[in-house]
Amino acid sequence: MGNHHWSVQEIHIVQKCFHVMPDFEISRFIPERSILAISQKRRNMGLKYTQEWMNEQVRKQIIS
Repeated sequence: MGNHHWSVQEIHIVQKCFHVMPDFEISRFIPERSILAISQKRRNMGLKYTQEWMNEQVRKQIIS
């Protein structure tokens, strides 16, 4: 645990999906990675959710 290298495919999934879904949804496509691991990897790659994006996610939750 902790030393499992990220595959090119896993990194590609994070890069392509983070703009449209939160980390917990990305974990459905990378089931062997925890939500925390995905979140840490995304941040280490410099991929950050904008405040605008986060506000939209909250609005979606309220409407649902």
